Amino acid sequence: MNQPDEHAVDWAFTHALRAYLEPPPQGLDPSRFAAVRDAVLARADRQRLMVPVLSGLLALDVAEDESVLSAKTREALFASTALSARAQQLSRRLTDRGVAHAFLKGLVSDPLLFGGRGHRGCTDIDLLVAPQDRDIVAQLLREQGARQFDFPGLEATVAASHGRPWHWPTPGAQLVVDVHTGLSDQPLRDIGPAALDERVAYDTGSETWWGLAPGPWLAFSAANLAGDGLSGRDKQMLDVAGLVRRFPGAPAEAVPWAQRAGAAHALWALLSLVQRRLGARVDPAVLDELAPPAAKAALLSALFGIDGAPLAIRGMPGRALIPDQAGAAAAYIARWAARRAQDATGLLTTYLSRSRARSSLLSSRRSPND
Repeated sequence: MNQPDEHAVDWAFTHALRAYLEPPPQGLDPSRFAAVRDAVLARADRQRLMVPVLSGLLALDVAEDESVLSAKTREALFASTALSARAQQLSRRLTDRGVAHAFLKGLVSDPLLFGGRGHRGCTDIDLLVAPQDRDIVAQLLREQGARQFDFPGLEATVAASHGRPWHWPTPGAQLVVDVHTGLSDQPLRDIGPAALDERVAYDTGSETWWGLAPGPWLAFSAANLAGDGLSGRDKQMLDVAGLVRRFPGAPAEAVPWAQRAGAAHALWALLSLVQRRLGARVDPAVLDELAPPAAKAALLSALFGIDGAPLAIRGMPGRALIPDQAGAAAAYIARWAARRAQDATGLLTTYLSRSRARSSLLSSRRSPND
């Protein structure tokens, strides 16, 4: 079976997102959507953006039936309500213990930017705290029955990351809580502590959410997309488009934060992407201030997919190509290779240890006549 053209899928997917955000333009060819419909919906499902994409396709008159959207909308609202309740519970307990915190990503963008109906899909809790509060948060989570993820043999990689994921038991599922003590890892510079100092209490009418101020939030979106090796492009596009619509001054406020993180070029690419693909209005002077040299701009344009499907470059290579400083990539690759070498040794030690344990267990179970 032939795979659909990635550029055609990306074109249809981003037009559906744009139609969710604003009235769609006239004259789009419905057959271009029909040819890649299944691939677009599969991508929306993977990214947990099914409601925005289905809504956009209906607005474009290229979806069949509103009943599917209605069902997905109910599912999204149910999941969002349950997740929000647990996050608010955690927030109250952190506040009671004097722990400054801010929620990140979909958990705060959905209620603040998209009405709190689960349209911006989110399955876990991303939480920023100060490094000195990590032990307090760990103790609180343990009291709730949570346990920290174990990564045997990957100690070097875990030690280099600012994030620590936890399993938090909830009715019918295991909720993941990612506790962050920073906002970006190498090769970028961390702006987490400073951003936490300027956190904002957003009042949505029914709830209050602690989150990053619009400038640091936008800079974090660029740094996070770079740190994820560009794997979260669709969600970040939607978040940034919503953020710029809600807070028009956010791009200008984000400039010094992105420069401090070494992610000004990444922010230029992300803002250019949402301007080009989702119709966000960004002051040209801001883009000029952030713009990289022409060769780097061409590379980032291809990586981010500003004018088409993004290049299939993910993980370490994607992260290495992002930083503003020309020498940062080589230094990062060297550190990455050293950590991987340490991890390889750790994984081998773990494997041999477990193999010996299994052999001993089997030997103890054999009968004397075997």
